[in-house]
Amino acid sequence: MDLDHYINLLKRNARVMEEILQNRSPDEYDFKFSDSKWNLKEIICHLLDEERFDFKSRIQFLFLHPNEQPPTLNPPEWVEDRIYKKRNYEDVLNQFISERHESIEWLQDSKEKPWTNHYEHPTLGVLSAKGLLINWVAHDLHHIRQINEINYHFLKQVSGNDMKYAGKW
Repeated sequence: MDLDHYINLLKRNARVMEEILQNRSPDEYDFKFSDSKWNLKEIICHLLDEERFDFKSRIQFLFLHPNEQPPTLNPPEWVEDRIYKKRNYEDVLNQFISERHESIEWLQDSKEKPWTNHYEHPTLGVLSAKGLLINWVAHDLHHIRQINEINYHFLKQVSGNDMKYAGKW
């Protein structure tokens, strides 16, 4: 496994997220184009919690406890349970970037760990430490796509402009 490749993707994704999420007004980070969708503040709070409590900690768990089920998590409940809407957007963004740097350092020191250790997820099947790392990268990409979708809808709303010329969304 080319661990450096995945580490570099996580670094790049953090730079992308920092760039597209910094210097936002409350109108932007609280904007929802649909009641069922998250806003930018909820996304960055979610990313911070995922950084602290999900991917890295599950990989660490697997290194120490192969074939054992990690503790269960329910990230969708965190939005209300952890009161994301009351959190300070800029503070959370800075905390996420700091946590990501710590994760990168930890990963760089973990190259000789047992990346093939795995467990049987109740609905997803076998998940290895390597598979969790790859899903960590994919999780970033999912939220970058989500952030771009919010940015598009915000631009459309505030500009009041027809955006068909830009291409099909």
